Amino acid sequence: MSEYKPVIPQELVDRAFAKKGPKQYTIWVDLEYCIGCDACTMACKAENNTPIGLDLNRVIEVEEGEFTDPRKKPDLSVYFVAMPCMH
Repeated sequence: MSEYKPVIPQELVDRAFAKKGPKQYTIWVDLEYCIGCDACTMACKAENNTPIGLDLNRVIEVEEGEFTDPRKKPDLSVYFVAMPCMH
């Protein structure tokens, strides 16, 4: 695996922390590494104090391919997509 390199330049991070007033935070999900654990959903729920049954952020599972012949190897793939509310 390659060494981690920050995507956001340090000067932008420093400028954001230097701003006056309330801070605004976000959840950044790299979909290449998403395993569908719903940790982002739980973090959003805890931070926004939402009631049971209301999820502002959810993760959906997408399945592609077909499984037509049980004697052959299936051509299937599964990936997860985080669906934040963007508010």
